[in-house]
Amino acid sequence: MEEVPLVVAEHREDGNMKQFISEQDRINIEKAIGKFENKTSGEIVAVVAPMSDNYYYIPTLYAALFSMLSPSLLLLLGFQLSVGTVSLIQVPVFVALVFLFRWRPIMFKLVPPNVRAQRVRRLALEQFYQQKLYQTEERCGILFFVSIAERQVEIIADKGINERVQADTWSNIIELFVSKVRTGQVADGFIKAIDECGKQLEQYFPATAKAKNQIPNHLVIL
Repeated sequence: MEEVPLVVAEHREDGNMKQFISEQDRINIEKAIGKFENKTSGEIVAVVAPMSDNYYYIPTLYAALFSMLSPSLLLLLGFQLSVGTVSLIQVPVFVALVFLFRWRPIMFKLVPPNVRAQRVRRLALEQFYQQKLYQTEERCGILFFVSIAERQVEIIADKGINERVQADTWSNIIELFVSKVRTGQVADGFIKAIDECGKQLEQYFPATAKAKNQIPNHLVIL
């Protein structure tokens, strides 16, 4: 059974994260990844997710709760309600609240931070496997994962590279990325972060005569 790679670093950003990456930005980011193709036997993949989960059930649960309580509120205000009237009130209130609570600014206030973090981590791990980063010969694949809606960044490093790099190295790389994003330099943030990840791979897993590029050098946008 394959060993689950270690999620070595994460960051949750409270400010706004740019959601737009131009075609030229994509090209520049992919060039940054390809820069290390002939320098290391390791692999880097960058993935951007607009949102890590739809969170359907949480807004629905809140809408159901408030719709059930709505007749009680009217009774407290002195209204006389029949059984039939209660049903007529609850159904439209529920429907209206489902749509309201699905509005992203409200929805993300309803979803607990730990739930958002779990969803981001789950998707990051899924991408680690889908991008085949666990298949590198020396277990030295790195995933740089950004989830825009949750404003969270994670680095997943496979066993081979993670055993050699100090944990705070990954945290520092993420902070470098976040500092660039805060000033609107999203593409530059990706390039700087990828460059730092590449330097770690180059140091501990330099290219060999038999080394080959095992994974395409592209930015994955889900």
